[in-house]
Amino acid sequence: MTTGSFIPSLYYGFYCNPTERFIYMTIATVIGTTCFVICLFDKFGTSEYRGFRAGMFSIFGLSGVLPGVHYVFMEGADKALYRVGDLTWLILMAAFYLLGALIYAKRIPERLFPGKCDLLFQSHQIMHLLVIAGAYTAYRRLTSLPEEIKKLGGCRL
Repeated sequence: MTTGSFIPSLYYGFYCNPTERFIYMTIATVIGTTCFVICLFDKFGTSEYRGFRAGMFSIFGLSGVLPGVHYVFMEGADKALYRVGDLTWLILMAAFYLLGALIYAKRIPERLFPGKCDLLFQSHQIMHLLVIAGAYTAYRRLTSLPEEIKKLGGCRL
């Protein structure tokens, strides 16, 4: 799901820069695939590796910082924050993903309220809700980008 949120952001954010777009989309795909493959191994599904899994997904989430910073330097803060790419939406998306990973890794609220969150409000459930919130945030912004790029004249932004 995170890969699906990153790829369109990178595609439209670097719409006029195909080399950078290809590099960043490749990096996102490789890291996303690595996280997916790790989840397939039973060994990494144990509670012993909870922190490792959360760390991998956090690294994946933080891998979006480099293209975001690159875009700001390439296009300027005004364009990054308020026009094509709208970095504020990407920051919000990343915050949802990272908060979900943190809650999952630290087992909040189970750790704070032992036995009270066995069926509902588990960290795993909260993490999934935050991931959905992050994906929805990305969706809301990305659905307007193709039209915005067209209105602004394509690559003559």
